[in-house]
Amino acid sequence: MQGMNAQAADAPKESIALATDDAMTDLTAGFQNQVWCIRKMDGLTVLSEEQIPLSDASEKDIMLLLEERAKSVLTPREIHDAPQLFKAKDMTGKGNRLIYSAGQNPYYVASLWRSDELNGHPPT
Repeated sequence: MQGMNAQAADAPKESIALATDDAMTDLTAGFQNQVWCIRKMDGLTVLSEEQIPLSDASEKDIMLLLEERAKSVLTPREIHDAPQLFKAKDMTGKGNRLIYSAGQNPYYVASLWRSDELNGHPPT
């Protein structure tokens, strides 16, 4: 009788372990499918948004993309005289998410997300 009770007590632990393993597998898979979310902003208003798989663009690629987009609204003189108006900045801070920004109203923000965090929806 004690053996049966011990087996019954162990069953939920095995189920919990399997569920935990499945969750870790899903989480790990999410990191393999990361996505850059790039937003064009005017103040707090999102003007446009696109997503680019990490496999298609490195951090350097994204920073260059942000700079090119920020330059697109500047005059040649502004580009020459004030590079701070378009240079990409690392805005990650103490957080765990990579975030880069370039430009000033409109400005561009790129952040890196796991695809499972987005589930087809834009980040908030």
